[in-house]
Amino acid sequence: MKPLLALLALSALAFPAIAGSHQAPLDVQARVVDALADDMRAAEESDGVPAHLEFQMVDLNGDGRAEVIVQLLHPFHCGSRGCAMFVFDLTAHWPRSLADILASEVKPARTATNGWRDILVDGRRWTFRQGRYRVAR
Repeated sequence: MKPLLALLALSALAFPAIAGSHQAPLDVQARVVDALADDMRAAEESDGVPAHLEFQMVDLNGDGRAEVIVQLLHPFHCGSRGCAMFVFDLTAHWPRSLADILASEVKPARTATNGWRDILVDGRRWTFRQGRYRVAR
């Protein structure tokens, strides 16, 4: 796992983060790399090129602690509809997935549902219901 962490640290310097994002602290990056290790390994094994992660830290539930929106950039995880993106709650020891999304852009909305900020996935509103983000009805 250490080569992945080293690569992550270098890629964070080489690539800009998602629009409007705040650089994720290294401990957050390491926890997310651990959670996405299988996905990152599969990407690298597909063509020998390591995947790149972009982070957006945002407090989605108003508890004063940021959740993280992560975009996994690699041809193995990207297509015509965008790239694999994840929303993680970081309050527990292991990041808890709140959404697994294929999109070009995920950003927090100004509205909220059930105490959590809605998110805009390629402009479409998703709301927090039953412990996860889902397409708004």
